[in-house]
Amino acid sequence: MTECWLQCEVSPGQFSGEFAVRGTDSAGRFFSLFVDSDDMDDDREFLRVKPLAIDRDVVLIELPRATLENGNTVTVNKSQVSDSKRREFA
Repeated sequence: MTECWLQCEVSPGQFSGEFAVRGTDSAGRFFSLFVDSDDMDDDREFLRVKPLAIDRDVVLIELPRATLENGNTVTVNKSQVSDSKRREFA
């Protein structure tokens, strides 16, 4: 699978076509980043990400940009990721 979708909190960014995204990793820590509208779904509820590895109930994902806190990869709970924006990730 080349892409999947991460449910997250989205708010307008500082520039036109930019969004501020806030998510939670598998340890319950928040992460945040700014992304272009192309990285979001039409409803602005999901962020396009790339799954790198799956282990039990967690998924290592690559984000479209680096987080403000640390790099562009993060481990999230499997339940936070879906392959079609509406179904749980298999």
